[in-house]
Amino acid sequence: YVLLYPSSYEGFGIPILEAMKSGCPFIASNNSSIPEVAGKAGILHDHLSVEDYLSSIISIKAKRESLILEGYDQSDKFSWDKCYIETKNIYNQLLAL
Repeated sequence: YVLLYPSSYEGFGIPILEAMKSGCPFIASNNSSIPEVAGKAGILHDHLSVEDYLSSIISIKAKRESLILEGYDQSDKFSWDKCYIETKNIYNQLLAL
């Protein structure tokens, strides 16, 4: 129904990306790399609050479809192929120096 991801520090946010790719809305902490990965595809909270998370869980029903569609769009910005190509290009540029 929803991924709850109240991580206080995240290196990248792969669980959020996996949720978006699989059509699962998420509620997460608004810190570290999470906002960049999440975009506007989920619900983010600045503080870990049971009340805030509960309220967000309840609100999912009304916006579930739009969050899923936004998640698909946001997750398309990230792929292993894109990572490979961009990393390879950087190495090629460095080799050319």
